[in-house]
Amino acid sequence: LSVVPSVGQSSSDSQKLLCSVTGFDPKIKWLSESGEKTGSTSEVTVMEDGRVKAYSEILVPQQEWNQGVTYTCQTDIGQ
Repeated sequence: LSVVPSVGQSSSDSQKLLCSVTGFDPKIKWLSESGEKTGSTSEVTVMEDGRVKAYSEILVPQQEWNQGVTYTCQTDIGQ
């Protein structure tokens, strides 16, 4: 999980969080203190060994970021 610098965006808008996972049929869920949130899967790559590398991102409103609201990237990487 990483914070992506907001280049070209007003710092008062939002913060972007990026989650990456590698596995067989990985699923990514975003959770916050108020429940499940909707993120967007930005890239999925199938590797030579059949595993999948996936990235998901979510925009956190600056107000929540400033208040220290916790966001969690939960993954299920399959068997």
